[in-house]
Amino acid sequence: MMALIPVVAILPILLYIRLLIGAQAFQETPHSHAPAIILAMVPQIAAWGKVQIDNALGSGGTSAAALGYDQLAHSSVLYHGLSVLGSGAILAGVILGSITVLIIERKLAQAAAFALAGAILTYFGLIHGEKIGFGSSPEVAASDVRRPIRIRLASSES
Repeated sequence: MMALIPVVAILPILLYIRLLIGAQAFQETPHSHAPAIILAMVPQIAAWGKVQIDNALGSGGTSAAALGYDQLAHSSVLYHGLSVLGSGAILAGVILGSITVLIIERKLAQAAAFALAGAILTYFGLIHGEKIGFGSSPEVAASDVRRPIRIRLASSES
């Protein structure tokens, strides 16, 4: 396809398709689930940001590893965070979106089950890890356990 159709003609078509899919996501789901849609997109945005940084550094003849993650962080480029959040972005988005929907619907036990599934996927590196393997990112998998987040749900009467 790329040999037959120039990239400048394909990109607007792909952008249009993405806009349609995004619009449909908001139109076909309950309005109360809009935060879940947004949260499910965050890992994809992180992965995109990392690719942009990698491409920019690559065009300059360097890499994030060569510059050093601390040097990048000193310049307000949180490369390591983008890398962790964006790894396995599709699965991470599904897990985050599912947890959010279940919290909105006040199905907290099911939300906890999805959070546990996310921790297991993280432990094996399927999401939030640099490589797939046993115990590839245990510190990320256990991070929610060490710092519990307290969520106050709005009263349904208000």
